[in-house]
Amino acid sequence: MISECPECGAAGVPLLFGLPGPEAMAAAAEGQVALGGCVLPERPADWQCSQWHRWSEPDQRAWEERLLAVLSAHGYREADDRLP
Repeated sequence: MISECPECGAAGVPLLFGLPGPEAMAAAAEGQVALGGCVLPERPADWQCSQWHRWSEPDQRAWEERLLAVLSAHGYREADDRLP
């Protein structure tokens, strides 16, 4: 997982695109995620540092786990898609 900026070495946070839910807004207010906007670029980045540098993560599973951990800490719960 590349959580440090390859350009400046600053710590990065997961970069999230789309309409943020309340958990993402709370995490962004605390600097634990960065909000990239509602329009998804053709090649979206996965991380952003405090200097606004953005980069992609080759290990998508690790990135998703990190994002889920941050959002879960703010009350997010995955939907249970199992049939009754």
